[in-house]
Amino acid sequence: MPCRSTSIWDSIDVVTLQARVNAMLLALADLDSGAKAVSVSYAQGEGSRSVTYAAADSNRLRGTIREMQASIAARTGVGCARRTPLTPYF
Repeated sequence: MPCRSTSIWDSIDVVTLQARVNAMLLALADLDSGAKAVSVSYAQGEGSRSVTYAAADSNRLRGTIREMQASIAARTGVGCARRTPLTPYF
């Protein structure tokens, strides 16, 4: 297999890996559109609460998605450059 390389994602089966890629793509879309809150606070009665979530780095998320997609492509043969058969002409 000419396009096969080892990856940290090799221990995960292709179906699970594709499901994770799909979930990460949805998360990236939410992150890019601003649909996910990073900090939420509210006041009720005499008290108030605040919760802060860690913001994801969209560039790291994109890189991880590309790595996972490359691992899937390498294992399924999709997107791999293949050599064509040699056809002699006389």
